[in-house]
Amino acid sequence: MNLDIDYILNLARLDLTNSEKEKFSKQLSDILEYMKKLQTINTDNIILTSHPITNIKQHLREDKIKVFEDRDNLISISPDKQSNYFKIPKVI
Repeated sequence: MNLDIDYILNLARLDLTNSEKEKFSKQLSDILEYMKKLQTINTDNIILTSHPITNIKQHLREDKIKVFEDRDNLISISPDKQSNYFKIPKVI
């Protein structure tokens, strides 16, 4: 028991007390048992889908390019700009 838990904790860079290890071990065991149950479900007649909506094109609007008529005015009232563009904080 502890060898597997210790290995997993090392991979996850976790340091748990012995009581936490026992609790984690039980929870992990329960999860793995549940996964075994899921593997027994017959899915032969299930149609694979990549999205829950079968015909997604009916639910999405068509992309259309629109020219904003007052672009220069909008940029001029921007709190921070650079040339003809909005200047925003770097997002990482």
